[in-house]
Amino acid sequence: TRQVVSKVAEQRVTNLMIHILIGLSLAVGSVVNNVPKAVTFGIFLVMGFSSLSGNQLFERVWLWTIWDRSAYPRFRFVTRVPFKSLHKYTAIQFACFIVLYI
Repeated sequence: TRQVVSKVAEQRVTNLMIHILIGLSLAVGSVVNNVPKAVTFGIFLVMGFSSLSGNQLFERVWLWTIWDRSAYPRFRFVTRVPFKSLHKYTAIQFACFIVLYI
């Protein structure tokens, strides 16, 4: 049998808390100015590296290091697209990414 959603409970607490925290960050700007830039750069660097896992572009770039195609992970974007097209698209997208940040 197929289950159907019968009702949805709305909650607006998350949106309210996000906006309260944004307002608080404006209020504590003088405290944030005392944090060294190296600390904030380090935090953003860690956040950036932690978000790379699960990013489809970087997972496809990682496929360039695997020479045996039978060892490729069974992701949907790997099994449904021909390998030549997959690598060509990845190369174009990665080149655009590099151009964007140079």
